[in-house]
Amino acid sequence: MVVYRNNDDAVCDIEIPESEAAEHAGKAVAAVVPGWKGEDVSVSPVGGGITNLLFKVTSKGEPSYLVRLYGTNTEVVIDREEDNRLFAKLSELGFAPTFHGRFKNGRVEAFLSCRALEPAEMCSADFFPRIARKLRQMHDTQLPPAKPPLLLSRIENFLAMAGNVQFPEKPRAALLDALDIPKIASEFAWFRREMEGRVHPFFLDNVLSHQDLLSGNVLVDPVDPKSGELHFIDFEYGGYNYRGYDFGNHFCEYAGFECDYSRYPGKEQKKAFIKAYLRDGDRKADETEDSFLNRLADSADVFACASDLLWGVWSVLQAKHSPIDFDFLDYARLRLGAYYYHKALFLEPRSGPFSYEDALRLVTPASS
Repeated sequence: MVVYRNNDDAVCDIEIPESEAAEHAGKAVAAVVPGWKGEDVSVSPVGGGITNLLFKVTSKGEPSYLVRLYGTNTEVVIDREEDNRLFAKLSELGFAPTFHGRFKNGRVEAFLSCRALEPAEMCSADFFPRIARKLRQMHDTQLPPAKPPLLLSRIENFLAMAGNVQFPEKPRAALLDALDIPKIASEFAWFRREMEGRVHPFFLDNVLSHQDLLSGNVLVDPVDPKSGELHFIDFEYGGYNYRGYDFGNHFCEYAGFECDYSRYPGKEQKKAFIKAYLRDGDRKADETEDSFLNRLADSADVFACASDLLWGVWSVLQAKHSPIDFDFLDYARLRLGAYYYHKALFLEPRSGPFSYEDALRLVTPASS
């Protein structure tokens, strides 16, 4: 008998068409979960995702399961073999929901009866120290073999693919032209040269990282959210990366999908999060605590710029390939505009005032 649980090598030979996902999600559970009876099965969609289709499968007297159907063409932006390898290992360690098994175009996981945080909640004193401690737990996890940091090569690969994207519709083509992918590639080359010299060595450590720590991927107990267990989910962009990237990316996610960067944390807020993350021995004896925290907060801002570049270019690819009902091309505009804004704020100040609205004009068609 094939064992599917926590076994990323075993792939069940079934495929579920997107158009029939709700009807047939239970088949995936029956195929990989031993002894599942499937009586009075109920399948309901789970919202919040913009990469995959998610379904909750329940049946009489049995635990609920999450069936993750990979979004069409998401192999363009996600290495599914690495995704499943990492998820199975984290499941085995108890850090991720249980990996029940793979099938050709998806996976069956344990369903967590939790609620996702809202973006505005992540900075709350009820949650940010727990998020920071959970992040440290992940960063301290050793999953050999460690691979080089993903960040720069991932952006480079996304840019290479985005350079070939075209849209036949005039409004979308105009927006793509305004985004100016060749110029973004030049900006990335500049950022790549600058990055290491602007980041504290501690935040350049290569650690196991989540890399997509938005509010929807942080779950809490719906009954006791302030003191119950806190979970991270959705590790499909995870892997080894610079320690500081998870900080910069997470702080950007305070803004939510609407990209309200008035919610980006201030210096003291960032320092409080980082202090909750740190452990004895992280700081060298010749560096004061305040100097250490200040430099790490500034380093997180450097990685915020990297986050803007990555998700901005990712969104261009999703706009081309994803059938999910989300305006990826406008999100690309918001994130690449955020790159120019954060660059001016954190890396290369401009001579005069420069708001986020000013930055958005750089990536918006003149007629808009």
